[in-house]
Order: sequence, then structure tokens, then C-alpha cells
Amino acid sequence: MIKNKHIKNTVLGGIYLALLIISAQITFPIGGSVNFTLQILVLLIICLSTDIKISSLVVIGYVLGGVIGLPFFSNFQGGFHVVLLPNFGFLLGFTLTPFIIHSCKKLLSRLKIHDVFNYFISSMVGIICCYIVAIIYVYFMLVGWDDMNKIFTYLFAPYILLDIGKGVIAVIIGLRLSKILSTTKEYKFKILDNCDSTNFYAKENYKEFDDKTVIFTTNQTKGRGRFDRVWLSTNSVCMTIIFKSNLGFKYDTDLCVYYSVACLNVLKKILNNVYIKWPNDVYILNKKIAGILIEGIIEEDNKVFFGGIGININEEFNNELNSTATSLIIENKKYYEPNMIAIKFLDELFYLFNKVSRKKVFRKYLKYSNVLGKVITFNENSNTYIGKVIEIIENGGIKIDIDGEIKIYHSGEISLKIAKY
Repeated sequence: MIKNKHIKNTVLGGIYLALLIISAQITFPIGGSVNFTLQILVLLIICLSTDIKISSLVVIGYVLGGVIGLPFFSNFQGGFHVVLLPNFGFLLGFTLTPFIIHSCKKLLSRLKIHDVFNYFISSMVGIICCYIVAIIYVYFMLVGWDDMNKIFTYLFAPYILLDIGKGVIAVIIGLRLSKILSTTKEYKFKILDNCDSTNFYAKENYKEFDDKTVIFTTNQTKGRGRFDRVWLSTNSVCMTIIFKSNLGFKYDTDLCVYYSVACLNVLKKILNNVYIKWPNDVYILNKKIAGILIEGIIEEDNKVFFGGIGININEEFNNELNSTATSLIIENKKYYEPNMIAIKFLDELFYLFNKVSRKKVFRKYLKYSNVLGKVITFNENSNTYIGKVIEIIENGGIKIDIDGEIKIYHSGEISLKIAKY
């Protein structure tokens, strides 16, 4: 696996280096002292779509290769004499751009800035970096360029708007490429041919596994939901993620919210009428297609969470479940590969963890709730009640209006259904 990754990175770096060299040969004289090329466009795409190691090695290799005489630069120039040309200031700025852009991306990611704005701001900062280095270089290092008006007229004004346009194009391409090329997974797999329950297996064996290990099977014989309900699965997605590190959530119930929205997002790309049923189920109209079970244990002042999910993929129901459960194959009359759906869910889940604010995730949870504002029936202490759900609270609770009396319940206290009349 490591060897394959190195080969892939080497090939990717070689392709990007070749594109950078080719882009330097596509020149358009527009009246300045430096020909207009596509180098900035390719540079930004490289920095936005790959990690700092690949992007910095490619760019530094490009500049060093040209300086030592390889015909890398515009009009197939190469050699030490290029350091005496005004465009070398930009090339020098290129070598800093990967570090500037990746630092900016990292900071904006921590602030939960949307990817589009993150990439755009980072690319603009990268362009500014190139210009600042170029201006400083020609002003202090080259003879005859100690006039800032001349620098502005010949090195700045003719190019800046065009380079901003390149930045916009780079964002569009970079966003797409970064998703295609991303190979860094935060999770590892433990794949089982079958098991009684992935949650049970994870809890029994979690000390053997690293943080964010995924216990995965397509055949589960004694899966459990809330209230110890049995969840049997065949040729479907059954998995549990072991979370040993602090996820930084405000409430323990946030993990269920993230799971629900991640599952919703994946299924909405395949099906219509996907909803979330409080607190931990995903429905297609009035039939359940996925269930979530979050459990935790305390270990040496640290809480270990076990996030389990089951998604019905190729299940065919021939019993009383026909009226209450469904699957992808039932809905679309098409076979789906459980492994692929599992990967899509995991990628979506960790994308939400890393890129989307808790507020936005919870807002989507509410938007697609199939009980919020609805009249429901629920059981409490062997008694059945009718009420209206008026609010789902951030801490995971639910407010129900029962004949004018407002009561708050939490997961595990009640089981509810949408009332039928």
C-alpha cells in the first residue's frame, strides 16, 4: 500500500511538472515586460489539488531545473542568466506559493470556511504572494528597476486582472481534482465476513484497534438498535467506527446528528424523498432504510464512542417488514455494491467532521426531519400518548406538546411514530 502510494505520488508529480513546463510555453505578449503565460493557472491548480509535499517539490523542482539549464521556462529558456530577467521575480514567488496556499487553506479549514471560499481566498493570497516577491526582487536586485511607477506599469497592471481570472478557474478545477486525487483517509478497516453485531464486536475488541477503525461486514446476524431491537442484515452495509480521540462535539448526541446527515447526503444522490426520523433513523417516505446506534464507554478519563450504522442495500423483505422497511434495491430495482456505499458514507461523514460547521449540520438535520411539526404517537411506561413535535433541541432532546403541556424527552426514553388518521 505504501509503495503504491509513493508510485502514485511520483507519477502525479511528474504529470504536474510536465503541465507546468507546457504552460510556460503558451505565451501571449500583452504589452508588459513579462509575457502572459498559463503558469499561474497551473501553479494554483497544483497547490489547491495536492498536498504540500507534492506541490512544493514540483514547483521547487521546476524553478531549480530551469535555473541549472533545463529548458523549462517560457520560450524553452533555461540557465542561470534567467535570474537577471524581471520574470524571475515571479518564479521566485512560485517557490513560496505552495507553503502560503496550504497554510491559508489549513487556517480557513479550522475556521470551517466553505471549500469554495477557502480555495478562492487561498488562491488570491497565493497570487498576491507572487506579486509581492516579484516586486521586491526587481526593485532591489535588478538594475534599472528602482522606479515603482515603472514596476507597476510593466509588471503589475497588465497582468493582475488576468491572474485573478486564472485564480477563479483554478478554484473550479482544483476543487474537482482535490476530491478525485484525495487518498488520505482518516479511517482504517477491519473487514469481517460476518458477525453478530459490529457494535458488539467493536466494544469487545476496541483495545486492539487504532482510533477511527471501521468494523465492517455485509452480513450481520444479531445487530441491535435502540431498546435492543434486533437488526438483521444480509448483503448490506453494517459497520461501526471506533472513536477514541476527542471529537470536539458540544454534546454526545452530535455524533448521531452527523451520522444521520452523512447518510442522508449519500442517499439523496441516489433516491428521492429521504428523511431523518428522530433520533437516529433514515427513512424513504414512511419506510426505514438505515438505522444508527451510538454507544460509549468511559476509559481512564476518556470516553470511547462506537458509532454503528446499518444501511439496507440489497435486502429483499418477504415478511411483516415489507410495510415498514425498504432498501436501495427495492427502491431502484438495481443492485448496489455495499462496499462502495460504505466508502461514500465514510467520506461524507469525515467531510462533515472536517469541513462543515456543527450549526450547518444541525440545520440540515432539522430541515429533513420527518417528525418536526408533525402529530406523533409515542410510548412511555407502557402508555401510548399523542402529541405534536414542536422542537428538536440541540442537545438531542425533543419537545412535544401533549394537550397543551410541553414535555422534553431524550433518546432512549420514548419511541415515536407519526400518527395516522
